[in-house]
Formats: sequence, structure tokens, C-alpha cells
Amino acid sequence: MNRALAVVLCWSLPFVSTGCGKVEARGLAKEGNELYRAGKFEQALDKFEAAVRLDPEFPIIHLHMGYAAMSLAATGEEPASTLHAAKAIAAFGRYMRLAPGDERGAKFYLQALLDAGRTGDALGFLEKQHRANPRDVMIVSSLGVVSSRAGDFASALRWYEKRADLLPGEAKARYLIGTLCWEHLYKNSSIVGADRVRIADRGIAALQQAVKLQPGSPGESLTYINLLFRERAKGQDNPTARERDMEQARQYYRRALKALRGGKG
Repeated sequence: MNRALAVVLCWSLPFVSTGCGKVEARGLAKEGNELYRAGKFEQALDKFEAAVRLDPEFPIIHLHMGYAAMSLAATGEEPASTLHAAKAIAAFGRYMRLAPGDERGAKFYLQALLDAGRTGDALGFLEKQHRANPRDVMIVSSLGVVSSRAGDFASALRWYEKRADLLPGEAKARYLIGTLCWEHLYKNSSIVGADRVRIADRGIAALQQAVKLQPGSPGESLTYINLLFRERAKGQDNPTARERDMEQARQYYRRALKALRGGKG
């Protein structure tokens, strides 16, 4: 039955108007999907919005409406881009509520928030998820990445370390802590003295653990230990302590070269 015929039958049978609205909504959604696949995002969004008005409880329409609005937000100009971003966030939020078991809702809701620059809202959403699922590694990882993107090093480090606690045998979890600490020091020469030493030490300790967990290929971890000792040296007021750190850096540099060339660290 095509959509036009379905609409005619629905108008002739008012006592089943609710069911007919659902039929028409699905027809509009199908048209919207075809337009979306053709790259006609504006027309697709119009179809999905019309379908939602007829059947607001049909989950998949909200998901597809979110896709169309997100595509428009990414390709459009202001102020339309902001409007479409808000529509995407609302659509994915609605889909999460209607289909709580589908991880696509949370995934694209978070992505829409980040694309819209709503980092604070993204963190709030992730923190709520973390409270409900405190041992979910993906949520903890996302909290670390988003905190880092927001420029909140202290929170990012806390979440990266939490991820390492949840994955006691994973070298990568420790490696990420070390690279986070190095990047923060490298980009912030204003961090001096004991604060600089303390951050470097946390990174070095994590990377040393990573080396123990990856004895066959520790080259990159050794390289960053070398780099962190160089950053640590910048925090030393005492020339002797500074030179001690630089000597440690040189030793780890030599070990890194050996490991990267195929030898053991």
C-alpha cells in the first residue's frame, strides 16, 4: 500500500485515525530516509519532523531526525547551524528516553553536545552516566577525554588514573597518563618548581608501570619518560638536581633508541 492510498483510507475511517497517523508517519520517515541518503538533509529533516508530529512515540524517527539535524549543523552557517545543533541534541535525547537499550542514543547525544561546543553539558551527562555505571571504562575514558578538551587538566588526570585503576593489566592506560602529563607541562611553561616536579613524577610513575606491562615493545613509553625528566628538570631550582634529572633523561633516551631499534628496553 503506498502512502497516498493509506492517507485516503485513513480519512475515510476516522475511528482508526490514531493507527492511520502511525502509518502516515512511517511513510514520511521512509521518504526522509531516502532524502537523507541522497544528501538532501533539509528536506529529510522536514519529513522527519512531520512524522514526529504524527507519531511522537516512534523511537527510530527521532534517531534519524537527529542524524539529519546533525548533518545540517556540520555543513551550515550561523545562526542556522546552532538551531540545527539544538534540534539534533533534542532528537537524540528523546531517542535515549524512548529506546534506553540502544547505545546509539547516548553516543550521538554526547557527540551532538560536543559538536555544539556544550562541553559543560557533555561532562554533566557523562558524570550522570558514571554515577549509574561507576565501573564502565568507556564512560570513564570519555570523561578523561572531554575534561582534557575542556582544558581541565586536574579532572582529566583524575579520570585517566581512574581508567588505569579499572584496567590494572593494560599498559596503554598508564601510557595515556604519562603523555597527558608531558603535554600539559610542555604547553605550560608557567608551571614551575614543586608543582612541575609533582606532575612530572605522576607521569613518570605511570609510564614506568607501562614499561613493566609491555616488556616486548616499551620504546614509546621510554621516550616519554625521557621527555618528562627533561620537563621535570625545568622545575628544579638546584643545579645538581637539574643535572640529575637530565642524566636520567639521557639514560631513558638511550634505552628508548635501543628498544625502538628492536632491542630490549
